[in-house]
Amino acid sequence: MALSKIQTGLVDTNAIGSTELNLADNFAFTGTVTGAGKILQTVVAYDSTTNNYASVNYQNTSLDVAITPTKSNSKFLIRYSVYGGVANHDTAVAFNISDSLHASGATTHIAPHSVSGGDNNGSSGARMAAFTCIGSWASDASVDNWFVGHSTGEYLYTPAYQNTNARTFTIMVRTSSGYNFRLGMNGQQNTADPRDVRFMSVISVTEMSA
Repeated sequence: MALSKIQTGLVDTNAIGSTELNLADNFAFTGTVTGAGKILQTVVAYDSTTNNYASVNYQNTSLDVAITPTKSNSKFLIRYSVYGGVANHDTAVAFNISDSLHASGATTHIAPHSVSGGDNNGSSGARMAAFTCIGSWASDASVDNWFVGHSTGEYLYTPAYQNTNARTFTIMVRTSSGYNFRLGMNGQQNTADPRDVRFMSVISVTEMSA
């Protein structure tokens, strides 16, 4: 037997924010949530450049997105999907994210990275800490010829330094032993071969109310 009316009840406004409720037969929710976690805007950027990056230390890549916050205390949900190849089969690749307004500088990583085995940068004789990564194919000497690696990440970021100034989030990369990572392409440069594929990487940032 279906109930036809709500007789009594309590609404937890702390949980759902500012709302309007229509207590009709269909129990329709006719308002909008305006509390914490509300999506304020989303910005997406795509990158098809074929730049090369070869360093044991983080470098900003060309995969970035700029956003001008609507509020000074917002959180930012950052998502990315990055593709690339390697010039050497021994190469492992680590990714993180930078914030152009970070107090410690625009090449400081903001996402955590695993420190299991040490907070190392991938120099010879040491492990490499990463947020997300593409692993090495060191057992296959020819994999770098056509290999395309793929790494995805998602991070909810609350800046320590906040305002409504435009800021840019950029995907950072570093490689084991400083070998070469090739964004947007595989390990070859052969325009006459259909296996020499080119592709897009993407980054998005969603501003959310605190």
